[in-house]
Amino acid sequence: MTKDTREYILEVSLLLFLQKSFKAVTMKEIVAKTGLSKGAFYHYFESKEKVFEEVVRYYFAAVLAGKPMENYKSLSLKSFMKASIEESFLSLDHIEKMNSNSELPGGLNHYFIIFDAVSQIPSFREEFNMHNQIELDTWSHVIDNAKKSKEIKTKISSKTLAQMFMYMGDGYGIQYILLKSNFSEMRTAMKELKKIWSDFYKLIAND
Repeated sequence: MTKDTREYILEVSLLLFLQKSFKAVTMKEIVAKTGLSKGAFYHYFESKEKVFEEVVRYYFAAVLAGKPMENYKSLSLKSFMKASIEESFLSLDHIEKMNSNSELPGGLNHYFIIFDAVSQIPSFREEFNMHNQIELDTWSHVIDNAKKSKEIKTKISSKTLAQMFMYMGDGYGIQYILLKSNFSEMRTAMKELKKIWSDFYKLIAND
């Protein structure tokens, strides 16, 4: 079994699932986009469901999860915000690099793949919730430290602040991604989110 070929299939399939829903993508389309013969393709995956499940694992590990949140726990809140945005840019760069040799358009919707994963893969909801909880706990930990060090002066609870930072990111992402944004627009969105976070940071730093 050739690892490079398997990874190539996953990357091509990932781009298709990011463009469409699980239901809209066909096995015939996946095989055609890879340029492999049916025999060669089925050597690796026997069904669309099997392809999708491995694509989700690949996408979640390589793009959504990013670096372990433990790596960021010792950062100041300001540095943590910067690191989070930089990680988002790296994830986008990773997807765009995969898309560079593809005929697929640039618009992406990672919400499609998450919603479909929840419905198609029984264990994924729990895994995704666990990832979100780790992210929330890390934000809360960093904010707790920021309060102790007097970096910020707000009386708002750390958990509430953590949720506000995370949900601002999610909400802003939906605004762009659900409108079929291209890579350039998504970068603009992340730069705008960076400014929104910065302005919010100033508010809680001087509360």
